[in-house]
Amino acid sequence: MNDGDVPPLATQYLRSQYWARQALVCGDSAKQRRREAGKLIEGCTLVGAVGLVLATTQAQWSVTTLEAIKSEIAGRRRVEKPVPKISLISGLGGAPQIAQLTS
Repeated sequence: MNDGDVPPLATQYLRSQYWARQALVCGDSAKQRRREAGKLIEGCTLVGAVGLVLATTQAQWSVTTLEAIKSEIAGRRRVEKPVPKISLISGLGGAPQIAQLTS
């Protein structure tokens, strides 16, 4: 009814496409992670979303990824660009936890 099935179906499709796998995983370097965070945050801005939910199957988010996201947020705030409220889900597939990202 509210298209809740769309994200899992899109993820399933993208995982089957070799060219799209990078869209589902963070980059190996801090620069790549920041660029990916920037794309997600800018995407929220373009569609008018006030929130962004990031999820991982890992028990916790890596420090490197969190630092990249926070760096992107700080850069956007310095130039007075909008920043969505970011929620982090960890432990998917096990004992999921949700938290708000604080910068």
